[in-house]
Amino acid sequence: VGCVCNNAEIRNETLYGQPTEGALLALAMKMDMHDTRSKYTRTLEIPFSSDNKWMAVKCQPLKNNVTQEVYFMKGALERVLNQCKTFNNYGTPATLTVKRLEMFAEEAKMFGRSGLRVLAMAVGTDMNALTFVGMVGIIDPPRPGVIESIHTLLGTGVSIKMVTGDAEETAVAIGER
Repeated sequence: VGCVCNNAEIRNETLYGQPTEGALLALAMKMDMHDTRSKYTRTLEIPFSSDNKWMAVKCQPLKNNVTQEVYFMKGALERVLNQCKTFNNYGTPATLTVKRLEMFAEEAKMFGRSGLRVLAMAVGTDMNALTFVGMVGIIDPPRPGVIESIHTLLGTGVSIKMVTGDAEETAVAIGER
């Protein structure tokens, strides 16, 4: 999902695209899955928006006898799970129960408390009945110079506010850092 639902490229050790998407491609390379995108032809893209908090692509598998298109989605956990009816249970789709949803939410909070940005991923043939396949935690370190700038501003009496689209646990952990 992280490869296919992705607009970035890594060529000659240079990232062309968004850092988050680059991180997903780097992960795919480490897992020897970097060629996954080449197995599909994209037929539709629903771009990320701050309202949706997810991105999805619709793809046609390049296998000769497969005709059913597949959706790949990545984004904020709660928004992705809203589109899912099942989850991947060791290769078999299983019904998403309230207990399982709570478990996934708690796992995402643990990632967030560690300062990781959480991206959830899903796949399926119906955008309203996807299968949740998992989530990744991505470290998003402060930009160079941010810590020094904050100390300078605090020293002058300026009150600092952080605006972010991240989950509260992630924002608190990054703010503390």
